[in-house]
Amino acid sequence: MRIDQYEQAAIEDGTLFPAAVGNQTKNILGTELKNFTNDAAGAAVESYVALHKEELQGPQGAKGDIGAAGPQGPKGDTGATGPQGPKGDTGATGPQGPKGDTGATGPQGATGATGATGPQGPRGATGATGATGPQGPSGSPWGGGTFSGTVRFSYRTFVDEICNNSGTTLHLLGNSFLNLRSSGIQCRNFHDTAWAGISASGFHNQSSCRYKKNITPMTEERAKRILEVEVDTYDYKDNVVDENQYDRTGVIAEKIVEIMPEVVSYREIEGLGNVPDSVDYSRFVASLIKMTQIQQNEIDTLNADKRHMEERLAAIEKMLGIASNTNQETAMTGA
Repeated sequence: MRIDQYEQAAIEDGTLFPAAVGNQTKNILGTELKNFTNDAAGAAVESYVALHKEELQGPQGAKGDIGAAGPQGPKGDTGATGPQGPKGDTGATGPQGPKGDTGATGPQGATGATGATGPQGPRGATGATGATGPQGPSGSPWGGGTFSGTVRFSYRTFVDEICNNSGTTLHLLGNSFLNLRSSGIQCRNFHDTAWAGISASGFHNQSSCRYKKNITPMTEERAKRILEVEVDTYDYKDNVVDENQYDRTGVIAEKIVEIMPEVVSYREIEGLGNVPDSVDYSRFVASLIKMTQIQQNEIDTLNADKRHMEERLAAIEKMLGIASNTNQETAMTGA
C-alpha cells in the first residue's frame, strides 16, 4: 500500500494525528481533521507520515532497465585559456646524427679583387762610393744655388723652397717648437705627383677653455647625425696618394658635407672652384663620445627593466608553486 493510500485509510480508521491546537500539539482522530483548516490538517498528516515513514513505506522495488540514451546536447562554449605554466627544464641534448654525404663540388667563384699592396721591403745595402767628381763652381744658397752642409739661422729667414736632393732626410732642428706660419701644411712626395703621409707621436688640438666661448653641451640630435654617415671602401686613383692606394676604408667628402659640414675642408681647384676636398676624421670623435654615452644610458635602463621583470617573474613562479602544492595537498586529503 502506498503512503498516500495509507494516509487515507489512517484517517478513516480512527488513527491519531499530531495536530496544532492553539499553542499546543494534541493527538486528533483522523475523522476529526475535517474540522481543521487545510493547512493545519495537511501539517498533521505530514508530521504523522514523518514519524511512521519506515513502517508506511514498502520494500524497494527491483532496479528498472536503463532507459535509452537521450540525444547529445549542443556543444558548450570553449572555456577561457588558463594561465601559461612555468617553463619546463631543457631536455637533454639528443645524440649527434650520422655525417651526411659530401656534396658535389660547386663551380669556381669569380676571381677576387687584387689585394692591398704589401709593405715596402727592407732597404738594400748601400753600394760602393763612386769616384769623386770635379769641383764645381761655388754658388750662394741665398741666390738660388746649391749648398752642401749645415745652415744655422739665428733670426727670421724667409725662403720659398728648401730642397734636399741627396736622398737623405732633411732635418729642421730647434731647441723649442718649430712654428710654421701658413694657412695650412701640405705634404707631397718629392716629385709633387701625389700626397704623402705624416708621422708623429700625436696631433694636438687647442682645447682649453681659454680659447673657447659659447660653450654648451652637445645635444642628442646633433650627436645622432653620425648615424647617417655612410662608410665606404674604395681605391685611390693613380697619383693621388704615395702609398696604400688600394682597399681603403673611409668617407666621401661630398656626402659628408650634407650631414656634418664642420668636418669637411674645401680647396680651390682650377675649373671646379672652391669644392669639398678633405675630411678631418678627428672631428668625428666628439659625436662618437656623445653617442657612446647615450647608448650606455639606454643599456643601463634596459638592464634595470630586465632585472625588474626577472624579480617579478620569480615572485609569480614562487606564488604558482605554492598554489600548486596546496592544490595537490587538497586533492590528496579530500579536504
